[in-house]
Amino acid sequence: MKNILVLISFLSAFIFYSCDDTIEPYGELPDGYAINLVLKGDDSLQTAYISRLYQPDDFGSVNQEVDPAVEGVELSLQNVLTGQVYFFRDTVDNENLNPRYNTPAKYYYLADFWPEAGSWFNLSAKFPDETVLTSTLTMPQTIIPDESETTRIIPGAFVDRDTVYVTAAWLNNNIKLVKARKVYFDYYIRQPTGEDIKYRKYLPVGDVPSASAIGSDIDISYSDRADVRRTFLNVALKEISEGNPVKGSYAIGPVTFEIMNFDEGLSEYYHADLFYNYGFTIRNNPSDFTNISGGKGFFGGYTYMKIEVPFQSNWLMDNFGYRFYEE
Repeated sequence: MKNILVLISFLSAFIFYSCDDTIEPYGELPDGYAINLVLKGDDSLQTAYISRLYQPDDFGSVNQEVDPAVEGVELSLQNVLTGQVYFFRDTVDNENLNPRYNTPAKYYYLADFWPEAGSWFNLSAKFPDETVLTSTLTMPQTIIPDESETTRIIPGAFVDRDTVYVTAAWLNNNIKLVKARKVYFDYYIRQPTGEDIKYRKYLPVGDVPSASAIGSDIDISYSDRADVRRTFLNVALKEISEGNPVKGSYAIGPVTFEIMNFDEGLSEYYHADLFYNYGFTIRNNPSDFTNISGGKGFFGGYTYMKIEVPFQSNWLMDNFGYRFYEE
């Protein structure tokens, strides 16, 4: 997912330099490599980024002009429980340029691979100079929806209905593992040609100060549930057709909860609060956070679950003039 790629980019940005509190602002980095890979439970295409370690020429800037991406590495992933080994392919993507170096994107990929929940994986990277980097992880367990706590339909029956929140809840999760939640609904606008154009509206999780807080950022929490205030849902439903009197051209899909259950490595990374703004200090060094043996970098993974809560079609029509979208 996009947010995980942002995480990889953030990790990579810090992995190539080290800070010290002596007169020389950078500590010496050994010759070596860094590898970053997050196994995605919601995608069958797994991508890894491998780079040389380097130091910036000037304090306060990174003037590296040569693309540090490393080609020709034998990168493999072994399922320890089954013994099966999967090999990544080395690729140069000429259609996507690295804007920093104005060079084609270079990465490793493993296609048609879904990491199973609870699986134990060994990662191995063998370089042309015979350097070997290794790491290991255990994927989190499957996310199981808690039907008793999850909203079944919006608005739902009046008996025993939570009139404050729309909720998705799940079971069998380690409280020490971080969960990422993203909530949205898709809506479709009928065009004069009869074509339906799809859009997406994100919803805030929990109690936020105002409807302006609605955004697309993933919400990070240790909680085993995600609550969306019904008042913010109503605001979002109104906002999508502001200024358009033809409400009947709108069709609304279900409220969708996407949940990602992070493994111990990803959880520790977020728990370490490495995104904290340390001000002017140069002693705090996020690049110290690594779980790669023989080099730098990060190996993590997450499992994924999607929970959909549909609308009552008559409620949408009576309150907003919209239709419920059915595929």
